Amino acid sequence: MDNTDGKLVLQENRCQSKTECSSLGVTKLADNFSDKDSLEKLNVLVIKKIYDEKAFQYFVECVKVITRYRVKAYVENAVHEEVKAKNLDELTANEYIVIFDHEKDEHKIDLIITIGGDGTILWALQFFQNRVSPPLITFDRGTLGFMCNFAITKCEEVITKTFQSIINKEPIYVETKFRIGCLIKSKDKENETPKRFLAINEFVVDRGPSPLVCKIDCFIEGQYLTTFEGDGVIICTPNGSTAYQLSAGGPIIHQSVPSVVITPICPHSLATRPVVLPMDLNITLRISQDSRNNAWFSFDGINRIEIKKEDCIFVSKTEYHVPFITDGCKESLDTWLLRLRHLLGWNSKKFLDFPHKDASHKDKDSPNTDSTLKH
Repeated sequence: MDNTDGKLVLQENRCQSKTECSSLGVTKLADNFSDKDSLEKLNVLVIKKIYDEKAFQYFVECVKVITRYRVKAYVENAVHEEVKAKNLDELTANEYIVIFDHEKDEHKIDLIITIGGDGTILWALQFFQNRVSPPLITFDRGTLGFMCNFAITKCEEVITKTFQSIINKEPIYVETKFRIGCLIKSKDKENETPKRFLAINEFVVDRGPSPLVCKIDCFIEGQYLTTFEGDGVIICTPNGSTAYQLSAGGPIIHQSVPSVVITPICPHSLATRPVVLPMDLNITLRISQDSRNNAWFSFDGINRIEIKKEDCIFVSKTEYHVPFITDGCKESLDTWLLRLRHLLGWNSKKFLDFPHKDASHKDKDSPNTDSTLKH
């Protein structure tokens, strides 16, 4: 797979053995730069976490490294205004810094750098709904950072290494994550082009501001499955299995398993359970005709679109996946398990005292409040 400009090409053959590369989705990112000067043709989009001063400091550092190579650094208009407000003349006067226009520049971007957490990554990916996403270099400066591969303190080192690998035609390793696509077709607007969205985490159909439960008919390959009655339904990817749907009681799925999960949100019936399906099956959601209210649709926690009765949402597999640059050809299972243990807080119990009003009544045998099991 390659992007529209042909500057970065993803090798289509997946590694079959762990000695060559991880069999869990890590592949090589190749380039077709003919000489060193072609690096100047690279266009990099830099997205940072908002309202975070530390993230801004590292954003400035990243942009300096990028433009040092005479590579164009695309930034959002709000971030550019923040740069001007701080009177950073070395950046405002930099000819290689360009304000990002989603409609004009979507197919120009060759590389994405995010400084933040998972929310920052999701925000960046919303701009690439019509193509394979450019490779991402993700620096952790967020609350969870489950999708982030690099420490924020290594931003200069990682960017420099990536650029040098492009110049020297050395392999760059990426871990590809699935995205799913959907079409929303309105019954009242059958002649209009259906709205199309891509999601790396999930699609959500819920009751929105209504206090009433919503009823959603679900079909698999055109065959009726059930009608979900409750707060809504989540359709998620393996990557999204540790996000919203995990809180809704859904299963955790490794990102290399090509599957989707249908997870009900607060279902009216206890018999309604999550369902795991192969990713290549087509799923249709329809707001039931006898539903007492309309529903609302969102993707990856972004946008809110009202869905009316008998409107349909068609969910299917897409080839527009997302390559995340990693720090080498290594066993991704180890990293995934480590993130589960660390970010979900497994095996890290804390002993707390019961909050008595009178401290003198505290049980002498109760464990110290500050003590923590260490492993």
